Amino acid sequence: MTEEIREKQENKEKKEKKNTQGGQWLAIALTCVYAAVHVFMLFRHEMWRDEAYVWVLVKNGSIEEILSMLPVVGHPCLWFAYLLPFAKLGLPFECLGILSAVPMIAAVYLFMSDKEVSWPVKIVCLGSSVFLFYNAVVARPYCLSVLMIVLLMRFWKKRREHTIRYCIAAVLLSWTHVIFAGFCGGLLLELWFSKDNKEEKNRGTIPSSILLVLGLMLMVLQVWQFDPSASSRPVDMQSLSEYTSADHLTEGVLSIFYYNSTAVKFVLMGLTLATLFYFTRSAIVDRRAARYRSCIPALCGVGWFVLIVLFIRPVEHVQMAACLIMIIFFMLYTILAELRYLKKAQNIIASVLMIIFAASTIRFTVTDALKDIEEPFSGSMEAAEYMIHELPEGALLGLEEKQESEAPYAYMADKRQDVEYFNAWKKERYTYYRWLKCARPSEEEVCTALKAVAGAGGAYYLSTREQEMGDMAELVFKSGRDTIWHEEYYLYKIK
Repeated sequence: MTEEIREKQENKEKKEKKNTQGGQWLAIALTCVYAAVHVFMLFRHEMWRDEAYVWVLVKNGSIEEILSMLPVVGHPCLWFAYLLPFAKLGLPFECLGILSAVPMIAAVYLFMSDKEVSWPVKIVCLGSSVFLFYNAVVARPYCLSVLMIVLLMRFWKKRREHTIRYCIAAVLLSWTHVIFAGFCGGLLLELWFSKDNKEEKNRGTIPSSILLVLGLMLMVLQVWQFDPSASSRPVDMQSLSEYTSADHLTEGVLSIFYYNSTAVKFVLMGLTLATLFYFTRSAIVDRRAARYRSCIPALCGVGWFVLIVLFIRPVEHVQMAACLIMIIFFMLYTILAELRYLKKAQNIIASVLMIIFAASTIRFTVTDALKDIEEPFSGSMEAAEYMIHELPEGALLGLEEKQESEAPYAYMADKRQDVEYFNAWKKERYTYYRWLKCARPSEEEVCTALKAVAGAGGAYYLSTREQEMGDMAELVFKSGRDTIWHEEYYLYKIK
């Protein structure tokens, strides 16, 4: 009898080992497919102002200048710190897409090799907006956010034993975007609620909690505007009120399910919120439902998100959708992880919910990805290519004090170092956009300023709108008008 039991156990272990090896190879294969698709989309993507701005700042600015700009742009330092060494080493602007791809590919592999999630859920999620296009191809801090979210998911089951690494990942997540601060605070609350043994709590949770609280305080210090008069965005208050309205919040939340009908949007969002509040209520009311306390971070994250959007600073629809999708994605994962070995029916329900949620974002993600492949995302690359090949040696290029000027400048600055880059509005050498209030000068003032400092190569003026230059300048180039982000460029040769 003993030999029979031992033989069954050995066969079971061999089968589990074989399945694990097969799962690892499948995870590697899917990660390679994802990387290939990602690289293909990178070659078809034209980078725009939000991508270029951080690169130009970390390349041309000092550490002190970078830190002073964090309150202005409203983002903590992790994305800036990640790009800083590569920009300072002189890598070309095109490498930004590769640098964004690295954390996303790592996140995909970690998620694909996770044993807590079934393969149908993994495959559907791989095509969702969590991993595809906006967080991946468009190089912004969200690629690091996804990596930190996936790391927190991997650390979830052993968060009580390894609280330090769990809290470090939470701190780093909060340093990718201010919106995640409430979510990370919720992770701390859940960690305390989930501890039953006081000795264990004192041994592991207290140091980790101190680390997480200090990390969140440092995040606030990074983005806090101590002196609003020193450097601030030229925000029109009427526009700001439109951005922070309840209608804007509703539209941003529903944009998660973009390209679906309005009825489907409300049904999907209602289903998601009902799931969140049901499991959270169970966690608070029912002491036996400790496994549902995984929803506490999501509830804190959503509450903080609403507070930010309504009362603190404007957030674009794309940012709202990206952050909310990641928070809900984490919540559904943790429910799956907690229920996997407990209640099969509820596990199936949670799996179906995760598949529905992920699948509902696939349509707008794939549609926008295909649009980016077929149409220019921005006119920046087209304008830069023209200027790289056509501007005479020693030419003076006047740029506007606008964020839209960053992308063409970033594309060509390393390739045409003989060109002198000049801020035509502030009448000084161009370095990076400083978000300072600056009145747009007249066409005559621009032409006069550029003529005064032009060298043998002549003076050119790159504008983001078509202008009436008359006899002062000649339009020599204009980019295509059908760009996704409506970034068009007009190059004038000053006479």
